[in-house]
Amino acid sequence: MLENQIDEVSKDDRTIGMIAHFAGIITFIGPLAIWLIKKDQSQFVDDNGKVALNFQLTMLIGFLIGGILHVIFIGAMINAVLTVVNIILCLMNGMRAYNGVVPTYPYSITFIK
Repeated sequence: MLENQIDEVSKDDRTIGMIAHFAGIITFIGPLAIWLIKKDQSQFVDDNGKVALNFQLTMLIGFLIGGILHVIFIGAMINAVLTVVNIILCLMNGMRAYNGVVPTYPYSITFIK
């Protein structure tokens, strides 16, 4: 899915799309809740919610692998890198959503289409 510019997206929809991405910094539950509540009200929010949720589920898998690898001490480094990447990408894509774009995340597994 390439970044798509959606014409005439309301400011409220852009703000909710941005929040869906920003909420992923804390947990995947934020994007999940926003997507479930608003998916039928706006195509833009539906698209942003799915993209944010798919990325957060991919990050969750990465954090679980890092947690398992904590036993051999490489997991802490993996989780630190994933945390920094998560914060940076969520902030960047949140701002893209606010600008009316449905962004994409690199290396994100598509769980929800």
